[in-house]
Amino acid sequence: MLERHRLGTQTFILKGGARFVMLVAMGGAAPDVTILAALTVTGEQAVTLRAGTWQNGLNAPQDGDFVIVERHAAETDCDLATLDETVTLVLPE
Repeated sequence: MLERHRLGTQTFILKGGARFVMLVAMGGAAPDVTILAALTVTGEQAVTLRAGTWQNGLNAPQDGDFVIVERHAAETDCDLATLDETVTLVLPE
């Protein structure tokens, strides 16, 4: 399953050196899985996704704390899409 926030950006900040993997894709009403990409993010980085970017939740292979910054408003801003096929991630050591 992927989600997107059409009305604002979303930033993920890692604390304590943990890493995470995020799947991202662009697309309109549904994600374009032909351009699905996996990002490995280290504890020295943060990621800001532009509005409308499809992404999965955090896949964290190690324990860690995360800060997530996103827009807050009266209108709910979260679209969900279920992928037709399973995606398998193989993480580098």
